[in-house]
Amino acid sequence: MKFKSIFLIFNIIISLSFLALFLMPLFFLGSDQFLSFLTNNWFAFIIFILTISVFNVYFLLNWKLFTLLEKEDWESLISFLENEIYANNRINGKYVKILLNTYFMTSNLDKILKLKIYLNEKKPVFIDKFCIPFSIPYLLADKAEEAEKFFGKILSNKKNAHQNWIRWNYALSLLQQNQIESAKKEYVILLDSKLNPILNLLTMYMLNSITGKDTVAREKLDTSKIEFRKIHTSDSFVKLLEKSKTNIEAVILTSVIRDASNWIFDNIEKVPGQKIILN
Repeated sequence: MKFKSIFLIFNIIISLSFLALFLMPLFFLGSDQFLSFLTNNWFAFIIFILTISVFNVYFLLNWKLFTLLEKEDWESLISFLENEIYANNRINGKYVKILLNTYFMTSNLDKILKLKIYLNEKKPVFIDKFCIPFSIPYLLADKAEEAEKFFGKILSNKKNAHQNWIRWNYALSLLQQNQIESAKKEYVILLDSKLNPILNLLTMYMLNSITGKDTVAREKLDTSKIEFRKIHTSDSFVKLLEKSKTNIEAVILTSVIRDASNWIFDNIEKVPGQKIILN
């Protein structure tokens, strides 16, 4: 259904519902009692007018944004949001989130970095809030040192809601620079944390490749692997993976996750996947 139709239907339904409730006393109590009802409940009418006015003002102010989203006109949407953020300095979480997602869908990774630089000066709080989508260019680019600095800075904020994902990214950047022991330390820290199943699997998979003769790390890894297989099966994990498509990083790492799934469930049929190249 078109956005304009939804907007119109909503207004009609709300208005008719309110009129039905408001006029009901007229039919059941008569005109005299209805006037008394109006006198005593005039504030309900004011509240209704204010409520529907706020709703309509919100949609009218965002009419162009919603229209572009409905049309899936990504280039025009990018142009509109960039103008709002850069030219008009209207920086809010909604605009930043939509712009980041649109950049990702249109593969504009350079523009993600440009936005990060701009927000770092204007509103750095949004760098922490949207650190996962801002991580994507660093995960895909062959610039491990820059990635280490970015993830390390985010990791220093202990209140960040995405600490575990950022720590995994940080460990990967260390691993790509052959800082094996430092990366191993970060992965072990992650295994001691409460992780979602996907991140837990990725952590075990990466740690398995660098454990070497470290008996403590190997024991922790083996214990985690056993616990994981007690809870998840190959089929149940595939279903869980399907539900994770709202996580941009999980989408980026889909092939790695499939390799990790093959590894932990000892599947005979191997799924081709992305390999992590250590520099």
